[in-house]
Amino acid sequence: MVLKVKWGLSVKVITFIVLAIIISVVLAMINNFFHNHLWWDLVIVFTVLSVCIYCSLEIPRSIEINENEVILHKLIGKLVININSITYIKPYKPDKSEIRLFGTGGVGGFIGIFINAHIGKYRAYIGDTSQAFLIITELGKKSLLTDKVENSSIFICYYIDI
Repeated sequence: MVLKVKWGLSVKVITFIVLAIIISVVLAMINNFFHNHLWWDLVIVFTVLSVCIYCSLEIPRSIEINENEVILHKLIGKLVININSITYIKPYKPDKSEIRLFGTGGVGGFIGIFINAHIGKYRAYIGDTSQAFLIITELGKKSLLTDKVENSSIFICYYIDI
């Protein structure tokens, strides 16, 4: 079973606004470089574009569930979680105690390393917070995932049957 990752409204709005700002700033800095020949402009443009490319590679595309694994497909690469190593899986509603340690706060999803007062440190690959589900493995690794199907987080939890 393969489920596409859906972006919520907040992710769509944040992504649109931030990308518009980044494109405007990058074009202005490139223009400034050609007029003033300041090398720092190119260094900043290169850094901003590198971060954008890295973050875009982490955007979740789909979740595949088979009899042995839960696989989160990203633009390049994947996160594989063995079903036998899952000790906890439940629908999860992020609350206001999330703190982003490293990652995007809504650009292309809520992706990266976060910390929460209730579950501690975790890795998030969330497109729509209303469809999030928490997976904890026997090694203590915590991942928040999301997909496209309405109420699928409940279905996935029962499909895996932990």
